[in-house]
Amino acid sequence: MNGYMARMSRILVVEDDALTAQVIHDCLVVQGYEVDRARDGDEGLAFFISADYDLVLLDLILPSVDGLEVLGQIRARSDVPVIILTARDDGEEKVAGLESGADDYVTKPFRSDELVARVRARLRRPVPGRGAERVQSFGEVVLDLGARVVTVAGEVAHLTPTEFRLLEVLVENAGLTVRRDDLIVILGGQDATEQALQTHVSRLRRKLGSDGERIKTAWGVGYRLVV
Repeated sequence: MNGYMARMSRILVVEDDALTAQVIHDCLVVQGYEVDRARDGDEGLAFFISADYDLVLLDLILPSVDGLEVLGQIRARSDVPVIILTARDDGEEKVAGLESGADDYVTKPFRSDELVARVRARLRRPVPGRGAERVQSFGEVVLDLGARVVTVAGEVAHLTPTEFRLLEVLVENAGLTVRRDDLIVILGGQDATEQALQTHVSRLRRKLGSDGERIKTAWGVGYRLVV
């Protein structure tokens, strides 16, 4: 039994499509999570206010109160991790969710193993105010999320804000391939091009020294951090 099952983390799923909600429920319960389901925005908020959740999976297109409004009300109350469920290739929806305070997103239709992996990655990441350790490391690289400092073999690596965010996302999803298009959306701004992303990855690899080789390219798909 792994640590996640032992903790019995409690997850709220706010999804109006009954079949999708059932699939999510079943794949998470099998992994040992406790799962509550809400059918619309009003019910989702009622569930959230009445219980203590470790993570929320939130569809953005909901009856009654839409997902962005639900997300806003959740953020007004809590820093709990929120993963939004978005329509395939809807970049505007992804950006809106991230800018409104979501921590990550899963694109429909999704694979169950991808969903579980993203849930685990978010539950591993410390939530401000919960007293969790905010330092991640691999090889000779130490990433201090609180201080926003990266050291390599004890020396400070001078990363740009974009390089730091890129490394942070890869660390959070260690072992998973993060899709190129998703990284472009996450980086946003002037960095929202494939060429710019490739440049940032190349520079980040150099700054991480030999551990930069841990950032693998999945050709035509994205990038993966191997730890």
